[in-house]
Amino acid sequence: QRAVDDLSEAIKRAPDQVRFYSARGDAYEGLVDGEHALADHVRAIRLAPCPDAQGEGAGCGPLHAGIAAYLEGDDAQAISLYTKACEGGEMVGCSNLGRQAILKYKTPQDYANAVRYFSQSCDGGEPVGCYDLAQVYKIGNTAGNNPVKAAELFRKACDNGEMRGCNQLGLM
Repeated sequence: QRAVDDLSEAIKRAPDQVRFYSARGDAYEGLVDGEHALADHVRAIRLAPCPDAQGEGAGCGPLHAGIAAYLEGDDAQAISLYTKACEGGEMVGCSNLGRQAILKYKTPQDYANAVRYFSQSCDGGEPVGCYDLAQVYKIGNTAGNNPVKAAELFRKACDNGEMRGCNQLGLM
């Protein structure tokens, strides 16, 4: 919480600094506050304009555009952009597709798709995907309640820098 407070003060002094929003978004993620984390990351993206009209360049790919579309309530566009990101090797895009499936629709097929996307993300080296997949195994849903598998995935997420995985290990 201290990091969030300190970065909020820094943002008040220098509201155009991308790095402050990005860092505060990371701090919110550490507090498992996804809504504020996402808002700060999108703010950082919007403060760092794309170098060309095609939206190419650092921070301007389909993943970031998908996040912005999601925040603006355009789920269809977000899913399309997350799919493009995932197919292009951006494993966070795969995790975001899984989250969309679970958060928005909640049918058995959507849970199965979420497991597939989270697995792809985790297998692709993205610790957020491992964390998301662990949550599915912890809760049960279509993957079945499997605390051993959940702990293994939380460990993998933790070992690769996803602090929420470490937190969950401590709660198991």
